[in-house]
Formats: sequence, structure tokens, C-alpha cells
Amino acid sequence: MYTSLDLLKQIRRENGWSVPDFEQLLSGSCRPYFHVQYRDWDHIKTTIFNIEDKERRTFIDVGANIGLISVPAKQYFKNVYAIEPHPLTAQCLQANMSREKNGMSSGNFEVIQAVAGSHKGSSKLYCPPNANTSGYMTTIEKENWSEQTVPMISIDGLGLTHCDFIKLDVQGSELQVVQGAEQTIKTYKPFMYVETKEGTDALDLLLSWGYVKLHSFKKGHEVLNHKRRRLQ
Repeated sequence: MYTSLDLLKQIRRENGWSVPDFEQLLSGSCRPYFHVQYRDWDHIKTTIFNIEDKERRTFIDVGANIGLISVPAKQYFKNVYAIEPHPLTAQCLQANMSREKNGMSSGNFEVIQAVAGSHKGSSKLYCPPNANTSGYMTTIEKENWSEQTVPMISIDGLGLTHCDFIKLDVQGSELQVVQGAEQTIKTYKPFMYVETKEGTDALDLLLSWGYVKLHSFKKGHEVLNHKRRRLQ
């Protein structure tokens, strides 16, 4: 079990960002003044810029890591929920979301240290022997990977009154996240950014719910919109 002091000893600063000591790859995307140079944000912002201002209310970042999506998203959405299961990474995420002042006031975001899944409870989180893997951790059991137990929530359990964009990057557990967000998705029809490198089950389910592909990117990333919710 980590203590606050243990966590602080494992965090370094990179251009003003808080970054876990073990993370060397993603830290290259951290730019001064909380700017980012990050492929996933480049994919997402194209869609965000075309969403009407009045519809930029709630953004959910599932698999938020240190905030390379959540931090810039604060500038465009009234509320950001950043969900990250690993305790050390979540502490960095909290620091980065709190320290960046160019976006919303600090009252309009929430960092949730948990796995997003199909229901509320707890989950095993597996971490690779070499943790320098761009934040690759998973709820799928891997041989010789270390494990820890972390909280698990569902997006439906957040009780949202709006949801306009959901980004999913959870290393093969996307289907479980979508299943736990069924009512939210069907009610609010948010734009979706889904990683498909480890399977298309979540994508196929969304397509069956009336979603269509808006943008397809190399290396297994899709932006989707519901047929009843289109860009301006």
C-alpha cells in the first residue's frame, strides 16, 4: 500500500508537469506552460473544435494517465472527469490538473483514482516488469506482471446530467467500460474516442447502438458520433 510520502518520492517534474519516475516515454509530450505534443490529443481536438460551445459541457477521460488529454480538455469543457487507476499516476494527474491555470477554475474537474468498468467494486490492476511503457497497465492478467487491487467504478454510477465526449484508452478493457456506461451513452449520445488495438468489441457494441465512424486513425483509434448527434 502506498503512503503519500512514498508517492512523492517517486514523482519528478518535467517542464512543470508531475510525472512518475518510471515514465520516460510520455514525458516527452509534456511541454512548458501545460501545452502538449501528443498524438491522441491531436486526434481528439479536431472533433472538439467542431462541437458547438454550448455542447461542451462534460468530458470523461478514461485512462487519463498524467493528464495529456484531461489538462487541455479543461480549456474547452465546463466539467472534466479524469479516471486513472494507478495511485502514483493518479497523484501526478491530480497535481497537473490543479496546477494548470489556463483552463477552467479548479472546481470544475474531478480526478478519480479507480478502474472504470461494468460495475462498482474493486479490480486487479497489472503492471509490467518494465513500467516504462507509455502508461501501459491493464486489468487483464499478465504472466510475471505485478498486481495490486484498486477501486472500480462505472460511468453510469457517476450520475451525470450531461455527457458530451468520452475518451477510452484502457488497454483491452474498453468493452467493460462501455457496458458500465450504457445508460449514459444511450441518454446523452456523447462523441466517443476509442482505442481498438486490442480488440473491436467496444466499437462493435457502439455501432450497434447507432454510432458511426467519424474519423479513423492509424494504430487503432476511432472517433465516433451517434447518428442523432452530428458536428456543426
